[in-house]
Amino acid sequence: APGAREVIQDGKNGRLIKTESHADFISALNWFTQRTEKEHLALRACALTTAETFSLPRTADKALALYGALSGSGFTLNEAGYDTWHSMLGLIKAEWELIKGYAEAAVDAFSTESHDHTIR
Repeated sequence: APGAREVIQDGKNGRLIKTESHADFISALNWFTQRTEKEHLALRACALTTAETFSLPRTADKALALYGALSGSGFTLNEAGYDTWHSMLGLIKAEWELIKGYAEAAVDAFSTESHDHTIR
């Protein structure tokens, strides 16, 4: 998924899939099943650290700080820039839905209980 390669460190906080094929996805899932408990805990810790780095409060704080810096500099957003931003936001939302679907599928694949594993 575009953007994921900038966040995921293959084998450290997740897995990167080389192609969008079922075989590569299954291979990545199998890789997880072959990890030891210690490796699972390390992956989980790194994934949580990564998630915190990109959490909504942290990214909102960064955006507000940037806005504050720009608002005092006479920066103005023209309509073309706004349209570009709006388009990009739509792409980010679509990408999130894809990632969320993959994560939910992975949770369901490894879940032996019938809990709600919805990722929000």
